[in-house]
Amino acid sequence: MEADVRQSGRTRAAVDYARLNEGVVETSDEIPTHPYVRPIKERTYQFALDTFPRLHPRLVNAENLEKHFGFKQPLVIPGSLDDDADISAPAGDTTVEDQEASQLSASNAVSEQAAHRSAVDPGADKLDMTIPNGLNVRRVAELYGPHEKVQVIDVKSQSETSWTLKKWADYYDSPDKKRIMNVISLEISNSEFGRLIRRPRIVRDLDLAESVWPADERGRGEFPRVQRYCLMSVADSYTDFHVDLGGSSVFYHILKGKKTFLFIPPKPKHLKSYEQWCQSPAQNQTFLPDQTKECYRIDLSAGDTMLIPSGWIHSVWTPEDSLVIGGNFLTRLHYGMQIQVAEIEKATKVAQKYRHPHFQRILWWAAIGYLHDDPLPLTVETMLADGAVFVRDVPTSHPDAAEPTDPESFHARYYSAAELDGLPDLVRYLHQAACLVATTTATTHKTDSEPASTVTSHSTSTATSLRQRQLAAREFPKGHGDPMRLVRRFAMWAAWKRGNERLPAWAYAALEKERRSISEEAGPPPPGISSSLLSSPV
Repeated sequence: MEADVRQSGRTRAAVDYARLNEGVVETSDEIPTHPYVRPIKERTYQFALDTFPRLHPRLVNAENLEKHFGFKQPLVIPGSLDDDADISAPAGDTTVEDQEASQLSASNAVSEQAAHRSAVDPGADKLDMTIPNGLNVRRVAELYGPHEKVQVIDVKSQSETSWTLKKWADYYDSPDKKRIMNVISLEISNSEFGRLIRRPRIVRDLDLAESVWPADERGRGEFPRVQRYCLMSVADSYTDFHVDLGGSSVFYHILKGKKTFLFIPPKPKHLKSYEQWCQSPAQNQTFLPDQTKECYRIDLSAGDTMLIPSGWIHSVWTPEDSLVIGGNFLTRLHYGMQIQVAEIEKATKVAQKYRHPHFQRILWWAAIGYLHDDPLPLTVETMLADGAVFVRDVPTSHPDAAEPTDPESFHARYYSAAELDGLPDLVRYLHQAACLVATTTATTHKTDSEPASTVTSHSTSTATSLRQRQLAAREFPKGHGDPMRLVRRFAMWAAWKRGNERLPAWAYAALEKERRSISEEAGPPPPGISSSLLSSPV
């Protein structure tokens, strides 16, 4: 790319990474478009050949992604696929979205809005996705509420303002647009409009929060709402390179218009370059693909659906006015990458409000779910606690690995190789969180009994560290005992499922500490591991 395209010729501060996640980017003073739009539009920058799979909707199901071709690169489901055969949705567990859709279908309401509840976009139903028929920006405003506020980004000035959805629809429909405006943060899950949207079956099946979040917390309105977004962009909108919050995966269905994605794969060297780029004062004058030397272009049109896996660095250009339904979701297939992205967000000081909501709590609930749904046999727990390993001759991910009559070889469900590979990262992350909770508790106990002068000295630790400890304490689910004991048992569970490996060193130290505690409270324990130790609550 030509140098005068990559550089604006004026001094500018680096874009805040948090604002970048919201689509706010620097632009030239002379033109209303981002400086990188021109080489993308005119194809003067040479991107690598796109070899990402184009899949028939019939192939897009959890079993195929887990057992066969995986979910390691973007997947495109072209809307242009001609399919006269009836496509039945893959069988799967009933989700909250399925229940909501059934309730809506059963409604006897005869209003125009109720009529839209059962109308499905014919380009989407092959993925078992429900979208109101004939949806456009004006209709979005009517369904969500014309007087409801929405955050609108002026791409040139990088300023953000609040408009009513009626004002936004008027702007979007106007033929003469002197400014390039963008709406990409309208999360609709908790709205009447959002309840008319059912995500693709594959997304519902892979969504970690959907499967582990307790119904009682959801009933109280406590749920990480990043599942459904309505994105409305006018031509030449551009969002610079970013990774979606918490390393979450993305589904992206284009109802109207076109989108061009530039993808950089999440290789370690590219993630390192990306982290450095986010922190560089020259971020706005540096086209990230010039640093990574690897970038792929994908052009999407109306009717196309794309699934983006965890960690992929990407930017987005809008060739023509567009309307998109999308959403974010964590998965069991990407524990390591999701945690790595969360750590990059921490290193680049992304504000908490721009990170994945309840990221840590979702992972705690995942561990609790593993222990509850597929209990660790007492014999295996004792074996691991004594320093032995559980030998597996057949990998757990093998279809014939489970032996229903042998508790030590039993599996409550299928575990993919990708899921098993991520368990050590999940154990490590939750152990760090448990340590933060323990530090918070210890600090609280000290400050309750120490004089004010000593308390002041303890409080001189950085505000960042304090916030991290407080967050860890808030995110640990209440009523599940001691976090360190819980993560120690989960480390045992992971070692059992993976097989042929010892516990981490800290787990043995935690066991010894628990033994000493029991010994001090109840006298000498019986031979072996105390039953009260082995039956800690989950």
